[in-house]
Amino acid sequence: MVVSAALSVGAPAAQAQDATKSVKLDGFSDLQAGGPWAEGTVTVTNNSATDDTTDHLVLTIGYQKIALDQFAAEYADGPSGTWQPLTFATASEGDPRWVGGVVDLTGAPVGLKAKSSHTFRLRLKLPQTAREEMDQDIPVYAALSRTVADSMRSDKAAAWAQLNVKPGGLTTTISGLPAQIPLDGKPHPFQVSIKTANHFDWHLTKASFLVFAGQGIAGADAGPSACDGEVDVQDPATGVWHKVGTKIAGGEDNDVDLVKWATGPVDNRVLNARISLGKNWKSNPKGAELSFGYYPGEGPNYFWTTQTFTTTQVAGAPDCVSHDGSAAGTPSPAPAAATTAGTAATTGSATATATPAATGGKELASTGSSGSGLIAGAGAALLAAGAGVLVLMRRRGRRA
Repeated sequence: MVVSAALSVGAPAAQAQDATKSVKLDGFSDLQAGGPWAEGTVTVTNNSATDDTTDHLVLTIGYQKIALDQFAAEYADGPSGTWQPLTFATASEGDPRWVGGVVDLTGAPVGLKAKSSHTFRLRLKLPQTAREEMDQDIPVYAALSRTVADSMRSDKAAAWAQLNVKPGGLTTTISGLPAQIPLDGKPHPFQVSIKTANHFDWHLTKASFLVFAGQGIAGADAGPSACDGEVDVQDPATGVWHKVGTKIAGGEDNDVDLVKWATGPVDNRVLNARISLGKNWKSNPKGAELSFGYYPGEGPNYFWTTQTFTTTQVAGAPDCVSHDGSAAGTPSPAPAAATTAGTAATTGSATATATPAATGGKELASTGSSGSGLIAGAGAALLAAGAGVLVLMRRRGRRA
């Protein structure tokens, strides 16, 4: 077993980036939560006229993205080498839920001959844990440097590369949403299906809806006003409908309680919801959008799906959406041939299907915001101007 070195394996003189050295990462395209090993490679090259006897190959996985127990990794030296497990040290300070891990791959200098390259095989796995799973790319970062501590410093590492790996296996689908929603103030039911591969539990407990009015509409991302529209989610235990937020400003609140309101096994959760739009709601004639999941923020996000719809005026519709009394449980029928099949945001090959939500139900119960949300942080390695430090940006606003 290769065990990571301490965060410093010596204190040599400063080493600037070396144009004669390079690092290349490939593979891991089939990584799936709870799935088998996904293989990749890291190739290091020395194009100089002298042997490199000092640089170590340092591997960092999930820096400020995931916890140490959320991944496992092994390496093999060359095409016929035996797989060796890697034990990682904490890569960053702070919350242990997303510190990532760092390891000196071989525990010694690579020993690159002049004008030569060497390839190591890597493989990565995402085991089941009790933690909420990653919904963004997982950064795999490799560097040639004289110490582990120097590996993420632009003024110390000789060469580096980063590959952002997609964690597959999660599919989120909206189904039953009318392709054209009447502006009649009445509820129109649909379902959200959250399906995972490998019977994997992503521990997704909260989510948000967003109703986007479309490009060119003032306040398009502010959601419908209280009078003009709303989205409700049904509590299956009581039949009560709960009004939830629909605007970007509240998209981090994640006020959709998946623990209470979603039904089914951990790998196939279903949510009953409905949307109501009043006659005064304005949207782009080319299409508005209904989205669900974690608001993406700054980077890729694999728990987020969007479906486009248009609207149509209804003669005699009331000025305001109203769900008191019988109106709360009697959705109006969708226009003929208006129902779409739903679109999926997926990280794997699995597809999710759902039956349109049943009509009926009890009166509305409004819910408030439920704490801070999750915004995807940028996963790319950025060179901090003037600081000489290679930084992988922290994800913002994780829930406690």
